[in-house]
Amino acid sequence: MNMVPIRCIEEMKATNIVWDITLSYPLTLVCRDDEKLDICNIEERSCLKRLVHEFKVLNAVIRDGIIISGCLHGLLVFWDLSAVLASNDFEITYESSLLILREHSAGIPDIYIDKDTIITDDYDGVVCIRKISLSSSLRSIFSQKQDTSGKISPTEE
Repeated sequence: MNMVPIRCIEEMKATNIVWDITLSYPLTLVCRDDEKLDICNIEERSCLKRLVHEFKVLNAVIRDGIIISGCLHGLLVFWDLSAVLASNDFEITYESSLLILREHSAGIPDIYIDKDTIITDDYDGVVCIRKISLSSSLRSIFSQKQDTSGKISPTEE
């Protein structure tokens, strides 16, 4: 059986390594080794915005309108998807993000998130477990994105 892609998003410049892809239909997050995280729309076959990190972006997840991205040098960056998409700029630097956590000393290959927990690991073997409800900075980010019932919606991964 031949598999044929139904959609392809063309590179906007020279080819670079893609470390990870996350789907939250119709959006796709494409993590690249050139310090960029592309937010693409599958239906439009276009790159909507580009988030610029300090280092290579290894992975990203979306939950409740918040993008969380991890990079090669241990930064965990939180972005407001609505604010990013509303920005007049195509490229948005990590300094404009909601929060930057510098708890890891090495690359963050994995980010797991559920209703109240964010777990990350790094290439040095460190695992960080964060309770959203116990962190004032995380609580303030995610409380702004709650639905009208007051419950945090499930992961959009």
